[in-house]
Amino acid sequence: MTLRNLLDRCPELARRLIASLAREVHSLAVNTHALMHKAAPARFAQWLVERCQFSGDGERSGVVRISERKRDIASQLAITPE
Repeated sequence: MTLRNLLDRCPELARRLIASLAREVHSLAVNTHALMHKAAPARFAQWLVERCQFSGDGERSGVVRISERKRDIASQLAITPE
């Protein structure tokens, strides 16, 4: 069965797929804008905030666990690892 047939048979699936794709396009547009218009420190700060796991006490403190290598993070942010 092709995807087109499946989406024709299940309109709710089609709506959810379209919504999911729209969210992904929006996310890519926001990330592209950030890469083009923010300085490297601002991009890194935003990257850290997005990965911060806030503690329960009023969200005034949190932890960022970094499992990626420095050069992989730099590649994501379009900056040099230094």
